[in-house]
Amino acid sequence: MWGRGVDVLAPRKAVDAVVDELTLGNTSAVVADLNLPVEGTSGTVIAWASSDESVVSSAGAVTRPAAGEPDATVTLTATVANGKRSATVSFDVTVKARPLGGTVGTWSFEDTLADDAGALTEPTVTGNRADNTGGSVSYVADGAVGAALHLDGASGVRLPDGLVQGDTYSFSMWLRPDALTQYTSAFFAASASNQWLSVVPKGWNGDTMLWSNVGSDYFDGLTGDLIPAGEWTHVAVTVDEGDVTLYLNGEAAYAGTGFLDALTSPTAVFAIGVNYWDTPYQGDVDELLVSSSALTPDEVAALAGA
Repeated sequence: MWGRGVDVLAPRKAVDAVVDELTLGNTSAVVADLNLPVEGTSGTVIAWASSDESVVSSAGAVTRPAAGEPDATVTLTATVANGKRSATVSFDVTVKARPLGGTVGTWSFEDTLADDAGALTEPTVTGNRADNTGGSVSYVADGAVGAALHLDGASGVRLPDGLVQGDTYSFSMWLRPDALTQYTSAFFAASASNQWLSVVPKGWNGDTMLWSNVGSDYFDGLTGDLIPAGEWTHVAVTVDEGDVTLYLNGEAAYAGTGFLDALTSPTAVFAIGVNYWDTPYQGDVDELLVSSSALTPDEVAALAGA
């Protein structure tokens, strides 16, 4: 039998230690449930109370205000107790209202990276990762519509940060890969290195897929199909409060529930052709659209010309 000695703090010191270390992270733009700790060192317990249970419950469940309503501010109060000792600490939490649905940006890539309306920060060229620089891009004349962006397999494009946030959004694009390499991202978005989603032309099992990771959880949106190299395929993803559909050429190729909350950060990274780890995309991209609403099947079909 093996054992290890553990220091047990006196109640006052235990309470003080838990209060000093207790944090909820960035609570200025919350869009997903909060993880509220309920225990600390040396048998310390933490009980939570909310100033508005309808927005943030004492268990951390978040209900966002409806689109058009103002953001909500809630105070969460933790009572930290050990034996006869206790203390309280409060956190102000701002819960973002659901956005009014609509197009955030479109990029036709007519020999420029700028969005079609000229309303957003111009994307930047990356190297072989979403968080570096040093690459180059070009354009081809025979795009899906007009010209198209060409990526050389060593470079990508970093879109403006924070394009969409929350659990309802869509994106669509035309893809014509020159090569199909496993794990490569055609479209990538991440709130953190362990909180991301990726449209993968060739996934871990050989399918075109929507892949996502949050913490230790993975989501595999498998299509049972592989888009062809050298041909244009329209790819679209819609997410509606956890319901997700991946479309190929205007037809639903995967539909499921329980999609992970990958885009909780207001400054999430968005990129084309690169992620943080894998071989960059080689091929063409055209007619990218990002929306803060879930496109309907008819809208996706129209974008695909189906």
